[in-house]
Amino acid sequence: MWKILKYTKPYLLMVLFAIGLLYAQANLELALPDYLSDVVDTGIQQGGIENAVPLAIRQTEMERLFIFMSDENETLVLQDYTLIDENSTDYDTNLEKYPALINGSIYVLNEERITAIDDLNIIFKKPVVAVFSLERLLSSPENATVFFEQMGIPVPPVPPEQLVDVFFGMLLFFPPENITVITDMITANFEAIGATMLDQVSVAAVRFEYEVIGFDTDAIQILFILKAGGLMLLMTLLAVICTIAVSYLASRTAAGIARDLRSDVFRKIGSFSGSEFDTFSTASLIYFSTELSLIPHSIICEFSIS
Repeated sequence: MWKILKYTKPYLLMVLFAIGLLYAQANLELALPDYLSDVVDTGIQQGGIENAVPLAIRQTEMERLFIFMSDENETLVLQDYTLIDENSTDYDTNLEKYPALINGSIYVLNEERITAIDDLNIIFKKPVVAVFSLERLLSSPENATVFFEQMGIPVPPVPPEQLVDVFFGMLLFFPPENITVITDMITANFEAIGATMLDQVSVAAVRFEYEVIGFDTDAIQILFILKAGGLMLLMTLLAVICTIAVSYLASRTAAGIARDLRSDVFRKIGSFSGSEFDTFSTASLIYFSTELSLIPHSIICEFSIS
């Protein structure tokens, strides 16, 4: 067997290349389920929105989020966002992208900070959930009344549509530890339902904000699904190419080894003396020569199939 293996030396580069292609093929095939999961979870369930970091958000909403952030996190967020208002030089261009800009200023995420989106997601997640939940709760007069009673606060004598603004104005005077308690209480309720529920609610909040700003949320969803689906098709194509390339390299290697082996066997047999020929029958020589040729073919074919 070891004598046969020495015939692989001229084809060692092709063998190593085939092994590398097999490794790439395995990784491509293993990555496909993750992309399919992204299409279902993020593309369909979350509407193509991947995290709690808004690409654009109204100034009024951002100020509400700041209530639930530490001073340090607020400073970090302000460094990563640019405030667009009517005095901005590119106001007209931004007005086309963010129709809600006509009603008030908007914070826009700086493009160079998109790479740090994971860090921002940690900062935004709980404040986004807290603000969104309180806004939904206070939008109903009945629920708002119950909430104020549970908080031990008299219901403000204002029209129902102003309760949200009044309550967030009151939060500005709350001690930081009380704000933390409110945030933890809200987020704990969602986390108790499921490990990913907090992510789902934060994404729903961002999607709602996009709708208010004037984004085409359907287009965002379709674009994400097409992008993820396109990557899946590309990875599948690359996996197929790897499979074909491995089969080709394995076939070339097997054929080359078999050819060299047959040549050496023929040369060796041709050098036999008359007495040596009398030792072996013709059928025996043909049989063993054939078997030696089949061995590398079988080994390489098994390698290419695996």
